[in-house]
Amino acid sequence: ERKELEAEHWKLLDVSPADQMCSSTDVQSMPEALRPSCDETAVQRCLDSCQNGLGLEHLHLDAMDAMDAMDAEGFHSLLLAAIRQPEGSCDLLNRILRSWACCLLNRHEGLAIKTAVTMGNLEALEALVSLGGPSAVATATALPADNGQDASAPALVERTEGLLCSCAAKGDSASLALLLEHLHDRRTLEIIRKARAVAAQHGHCDVSQLLATHLVVELSYVGNSKYRAGEYDSAIGCYQEAIDLCEEHGGPGASRASPASTSVASCHRDNLVRLRYNLARAFHRSDRWMQAREQATLVLQLDSQYLNAYALRAQAAMSALDWAAAKEDWERLLERGAGPHSSPEVLRAWRRRQDECCRQLAQDH
Repeated sequence: ERKELEAEHWKLLDVSPADQMCSSTDVQSMPEALRPSCDETAVQRCLDSCQNGLGLEHLHLDAMDAMDAMDAEGFHSLLLAAIRQPEGSCDLLNRILRSWACCLLNRHEGLAIKTAVTMGNLEALEALVSLGGPSAVATATALPADNGQDASAPALVERTEGLLCSCAAKGDSASLALLLEHLHDRRTLEIIRKARAVAAQHGHCDVSQLLATHLVVELSYVGNSKYRAGEYDSAIGCYQEAIDLCEEHGGPGASRASPASTSVASCHRDNLVRLRYNLARAFHRSDRWMQAREQATLVLQLDSQYLNAYALRAQAAMSALDWAAAKEDWERLLERGAGPHSSPEVLRAWRRRQDECCRQLAQDH
């Protein structure tokens, strides 16, 4: 039955039996219907990018341009090239199809996604962002350029504010939630800040909270990246902004009457613990010992069992030559950290530092 289906397939393509035996690598000897109909270099470049396991948001710019410039026949050639691969054709075809969908959604400044948002069609929006992913959402939510905008865009969204600000002004939290779920481009932080300001200006507290929560997560990621790159001042700025947002939306004045609000408050507390500890680390690495100790103390006020904060505060105290304070923290660590699951090597390191503090204090006396 399979052979009969294949024979029927070749018959429909008007291919002779001799042509059926052509090599998959010999393009010139292929039947006309199977030959690539566009630039073979462009097809191969796109194919290589997709074979590397990358989606459209990670394709090289030249490969993106090549795929975006393909017509239906060129895209068909790309599909055929993927089918001729000896292994991994299924995953490769899925990547190509999703990348092609991204290219379509990126056209006209993401007009398809903008239309779904403006019409309030959440079902369509969910399907589009699922197909397009971060690349398509980033294109649709980018602030419009002064030149070269699509002519139909003014009827759909405010060209001066952008899609996120338009949603924030209307209080459209449902559309915003779908967009933010796929929006992880660090270059969009300023757009999200503007949208949050618009939501606050229009009195949409739930939308402002949603945008603030997203900002906290993204700022934390950016801060961690800056810290790993040794850009400690930039990391400090990111962590501090995220902390300010947490305290504004989940601080002592926030409601805790319901279980849901209690859960939100607990989430904010956990975020603050991690953010303040990371901020203390950044201060410590930039030789700002006093600020590092202050942040570590605030961490311990939120979570007295956060042992890393004791260790960081003790190290900062030693760097500041405050041997007495450092000795107290090492002692607390040894008391609270000693247990069946404690690493003997870590415990020995703490004791060595405690002994060092004792020696320094003895010399002072």
